[in-house]
Amino acid sequence: MNEIPLITPIMIGNIILFALIAKWYVMPQLQDATLLNKFTPILLLHSARFLGLMFLSSDVVKVGMPEVFSLPAAYGDLLTAILAAIALFALRYKSQSAIALIWLFNIVGTADMFYAVTIGVLNNATAYMGAAYYIPAVVVPALLVSHMMTFRLLLKNKAIQIT
Repeated sequence: MNEIPLITPIMIGNIILFALIAKWYVMPQLQDATLLNKFTPILLLHSARFLGLMFLSSDVVKVGMPEVFSLPAAYGDLLTAILAAIALFALRYKSQSAIALIWLFNIVGTADMFYAVTIGVLNNATAYMGAAYYIPAVVVPALLVSHMMTFRLLLKNKAIQIT
């Protein structure tokens, strides 16, 4: 029996689902929130991106996981988690650099996601996901939508300082 990679339709379906949740439930709740309250939940979510390190664990992924995918995906996620945490603390302590750090986190994190998805598809990384299968199926769509929300919030609010 031929296997078809279900990860792509699952990812697309979940991106649509999370986009609808964001549009109908999350964004309306954030409309009148302070910048602190708008960005804190997003930064907390992305601070958990160290989960991408699972792509390096032989206890999680199958033998043969392409390193061209696993190394940049794991360390890109780790870098994004660190940037999100730094931006979160800057935001919480009302640092003048907070908005610039949120921009940096969001640009780096979005680029990491697009790179990892592209390299993963090109190198059939989904065939080696093992127990980490839920990351591209569920977590990546949620993170992608939250990155788009962050860009929208930054641009819509012309966020330049913390109030």
